[in-house]
Amino acid sequence: MHPLTPNLSELSDQELQQKCTDLLTRMNQAYSMGNGDMVAQVQQIYEDYNAEQMRRQAKSYEELMERGSKFKKIIDIK
Repeated sequence: MHPLTPNLSELSDQELQQKCTDLLTRMNQAYSMGNGDMVAQVQQIYEDYNAEQMRRQAKSYEELMERGSKFKKIIDIK
């Protein structure tokens, strides 16, 4: 985790997505300027934001699977 990355759990999904978009824009600007050091720093922060998005998606998937497992006990198709 990059030391300048804030607490991402406090952001809404929409805010998290907007920050990712902003970071990608900044990374593209740094690439076009040839500033490799800046690209590396922004990329590290972007990876933190992306990891938070993946964590939230995995959590949503787990919750969905738990809800689906309740129906297995109710519905028995043979």
